[in-house]
Amino acid sequence: MTLECATTGLACGSATEYVALPSTTATCGQGVYVYTTSKERLIATSVQDRGPGVTNDPYWNENGQPTWVNPSGYHVGMDGSSELWAILGFVSGVD
Repeated sequence: MTLECATTGLACGSATEYVALPSTTATCGQGVYVYTTSKERLIATSVQDRGPGVTNDPYWNENGQPTWVNPSGYHVGMDGSSELWAILGFVSGVD
């Protein structure tokens, strides 16, 4: 399976566990670490998509607070593949 960046349409990898970050400053294929404090798990993965919600919010380079708020009212700064969520110990990104 080849994944595509939503904003560019460029094929950027075939990873099954990956993140989507809401800014074009996070280059497709760029390595990142994802850590969850509730499960105390760390995984090295890569950016393979843009989002969630917006594509112009490099919050990690600015104030550290994502600007996009999901329908449940949470500030969301990352999405991930279901394989990534499973490795981190979550069900469908929610636990």
